Amino acid sequence: MRSFDGLRGRLAAPAMARMNADMERAELDWRSPRSGEALLVIGSGPGVGLAELVGLVPDTQIVGIDPSAAMVSAAQRRLASSATTDHVTLSRQALEDLDPTLGPFDGAVAVNCQQLFDS
Repeated sequence: MRSFDGLRGRLAAPAMARMNADMERAELDWRSPRSGEALLVIGSGPGVGLAELVGLVPDTQIVGIDPSAAMVSAAQRRLASSATTDHVTLSRQALEDLDPTLGPFDGAVAVNCQQLFDS
C-alpha cells in the first residue's frame, strides 16, 4: 500500500484537491447521501469530498479514514472553516485496520483511492 506522507503528501494534497474535486462531487451525486446516515469515507485525502458531504447533509455522521498523516492534516484544515463538523471523525488508518467502534455505517464513499490497496 502506498500513502502520501511527509513532503510528498504535503505537495500532493493541493494537487489531489484540484484533480479529484469533480470526481468527489459526481460520487456524492450518484450516492445521494441522506440526512441521518452514517457514512465511511475511504481514502478521504485532503478532505474535498468530506467538505462537500458536510455541505450536502450537515447532520450525517461521517468518518473519514486515510493512512496518510499529511492527508488527514489537510482534511482537518479544510474542514476547520465549516461551521458544523462535530459529527465528522477523521482517523489516520487504512481500511484493513478500521477500528470497528467507528461503525456501523449505512454506506461508504471511495474516490480515486485504489493506490491504498495492495492488490
